[in-house]
Amino acid sequence: MREASVAQSAERGIRNAQVAGSSPAAGSKRKPISSLSLIDRVNYLRQNLMWYPLRKTLLYINTVVLRRFPCNWKEKKILFVHVPKTAGAALRKTICSAAGGSDIHSRYWHVPVSMYASVLDLNDFFVFAFVRHPVSRLFSTYRYIISRPTTPWLRKWIEHNYSSFDEFVLDWLTPKRLKYRLGLIELLWPQSWFITINGKIAVDFLGRHENIKEDYQRLREELKKRRNIELPEELPKVNVTKIKPSGQVKFLPETIERIYQLYEEDFRLLGYEPDKFKI
Repeated sequence: MREASVAQSAERGIRNAQVAGSSPAAGSKRKPISSLSLIDRVNYLRQNLMWYPLRKTLLYINTVVLRRFPCNWKEKKILFVHVPKTAGAALRKTICSAAGGSDIHSRYWHVPVSMYASVLDLNDFFVFAFVRHPVSRLFSTYRYIISRPTTPWLRKWIEHNYSSFDEFVLDWLTPKRLKYRLGLIELLWPQSWFITINGKIAVDFLGRHENIKEDYQRLREELKKRRNIELPEELPKVNVTKIKPSGQVKFLPETIERIYQLYEEDFRLLGYEPDKFKI
């Protein structure tokens, strides 16, 4: 399987992994699920016990069984691997608009390239994806969850139990949960799970969120040259998290270390350094 030429990253801001005011309170105890309302408890159990296997089954049925693909991607011989929280929603909508067709069933498009490879000959396709520094991506995911209007019960549960990003990472995001892909579904999956087959990058073009403007222009050139698809000059903003951090964002050293342990393959494969990220 081919390997991508990874787009060069723009300079990324360096943050010291020290926190002022965001560390867990000493001696604090996790509030039990019984303290939530009945509706919130049902939704919590649905998310953790029922929705995950259903979600993965739907992904499999939609892609492998029904062989549904966004817009005219199959006809145009292009394939965008949508890694969550890497400007993927904006990219998918823009590409769909240029390629033609309908972006129906868009909620099922966080599909690993390995799943596509089970039903398509990827050698016939121009395959591309965007990635992001694991720390920045995870923090963006956390902010997205707590601001998400469609699942207020999930936001309530997180705010109810975890007063900060540090607590969420250190107390909830354990290696076991990530290993079995439970809880918050594909939003927390490592990026390597989306873009690799047998441990090797399986896309032709790999852009970086940190260098989104320049890499988007490179993608425009590639799509025009390879498939005669013309994208607009500027990438619109879609699915932007409404809650923005106030002031300088810093994290506990233990938080950075935990994220490195959980997403070590992403750091290694994509060449990111744990303490060099931009929020």
